[in-house]
Amino acid sequence: MRRVDESLSTIEVAEDLRIGRATAFRWCESGKLPAIKIGRSWRIPLEPYLQFKKQFVHTQDVTAPNLAKLINEWEHHLRNGARPLSPVTVKDYLRDFRRYLRLIGGGSTPTEIVNKDALSRALEGLPITSFANRYNIFYAVNSFAKYLIGRDLLPSEVHAQLKPLRPRRYFPARKTVMDAEQINRFLAAIWVANGNSEYERQLNFAICKTFLNLGVRNQELCDLRLADVDLNKRSVVVRLGKGAKTRYLGINQELAKVLTEYLQVRPKCPVDNLFVTESGRKLSPGLISRRVRRLAVASGVDITPHGLRRTWVTQSALQGRSLAIISHAAGHRQISTTQGYLMISEQQVVSSMVNW
Repeated sequence: MRRVDESLSTIEVAEDLRIGRATAFRWCESGKLPAIKIGRSWRIPLEPYLQFKKQFVHTQDVTAPNLAKLINEWEHHLRNGARPLSPVTVKDYLRDFRRYLRLIGGGSTPTEIVNKDALSRALEGLPITSFANRYNIFYAVNSFAKYLIGRDLLPSEVHAQLKPLRPRRYFPARKTVMDAEQINRFLAAIWVANGNSEYERQLNFAICKTFLNLGVRNQELCDLRLADVDLNKRSVVVRLGKGAKTRYLGINQELAKVLTEYLQVRPKCPVDNLFVTESGRKLSPGLISRRVRRLAVASGVDITPHGLRRTWVTQSALQGRSLAIISHAAGHRQISTTQGYLMISEQQVVSSMVNW
């Protein structure tokens, strides 16, 4: 990896270490990488980088045999314990815990890996604005700690020591929602998007209408199977949603028409997911987020997949739907959670009240 200028860019380092470009940039800013700032970019001197890489590669093998075994047993506990979690939640916990291991540089024993100093160091390595990442890592580590304590592999006081490190939100959560005019503008952008095939337009339209008529989560939409949708009975089964709960939803006439038209052009492929790409591959939450983001830019509307779900909750409430039914359909355990989704403007209040 010799270079004429004896230094590397963050892009080259990211590709070499197989990490994200944003991660490489953040490591430069935090001092984790031996980098030199030049203008708005960073350069990483070659010799110090090679030394860093040796240590980095060594610490990537953080799951030494005993720890790997513990993680596998923890995963089994999460899936099959007294309160089993959904496959999606288990997957997220494992992803966040492995990210935590990378942030702290690994370890070989439970006490080396799970302690107040290590967790504090990991959280400090993430931007304060990245609340979701900090929050997810904290709860993944907290879950692993409770599992270890239950097996007498970690002192019970560690749980109390970790608790004060629970991340706090210093900036307001980004909440997006659309009113009726914005919904029409957003959906109209699907049919004028440049570079998309006719199938891609049909797919995007069906995805967005499903979000706006069922209020499902991004992952739940990805996991919908052909067998889960019964257009004759106008019903859909959301299997093992958040919290490992299965729920049944109704399909209104508008969505039934959209899905019928989509199924007529859906590629014949071995994948049984309802929504697939033109090449017959299943969709991922990240791919759907990027599709929605492009449509948001094209329409000039600030919206995300979760914002589409929030829009469904808000619009359903404005149309006089029962909050209890909305809450159940959304898969919320408590109505208070559903109430937190509502984003109603003063103008909407005035418009509704004048017709009372």
